[in-house]
Amino acid sequence: MIAGATAAQANLLINGGFEIPNANYTLINPGTEPSGFGWAVTTNSVEVMDNAFFGGTFNAPEGTHSLDLVGINVGGGISQTFATQAGKSYRLSFYTGNWVNTMSLAMSVINGASTILSQSYSRPGSQSLVWQQETPLTFVATGSSATVSFQDTAGFDGNGMHLDGVDISLVPEPASMVLFGSGLLGLAASRRRKAV
Repeated sequence: MIAGATAAQANLLINGGFEIPNANYTLINPGTEPSGFGWAVTTNSVEVMDNAFFGGTFNAPEGTHSLDLVGINVGGGISQTFATQAGKSYRLSFYTGNWVNTMSLAMSVINGASTILSQSYSRPGSQSLVWQQETPLTFVATGSSATVSFQDTAGFDGNGMHLDGVDISLVPEPASMVLFGSGLLGLAASRRRKAV
């Protein structure tokens, strides 16, 4: 029962923390995505970099790497298709990283030609490099797969919105949560009986 509850909360995305590639700095163009990267670069280019790249002043909130949505020139974009079950609810969460200038990005989740979720984010310029966990969003799947996309809309050469910890997981249904809770209560009761 515990394994079932854990599986329901597993990240459905590959490399949501951008730990691949595991290098100090990697520029990725469309069609040059390394094995295990999991994302398709849809426009321009993006950069994956580790904490050491910034001299320990902009540490990724998850793991040691993060993604800059602008590699060379103007805003880059990424997308990833993942399996869903129609009618089920999913939760999307992620972190955005702030550089010194105003930054913005557009995020969407689509199924075929239908947009399930769409949101824009903007961050003012700052003198320090900071991360912010965006408010998690919930959506209901309409088919057997969906595609999540992120597109930088205001960055320029090597200075775009940063992403990390992108996670999409199935929202546990109330009935399964009741069963999980009942199982935990039963486990606690059996331990209490053994202790007596």
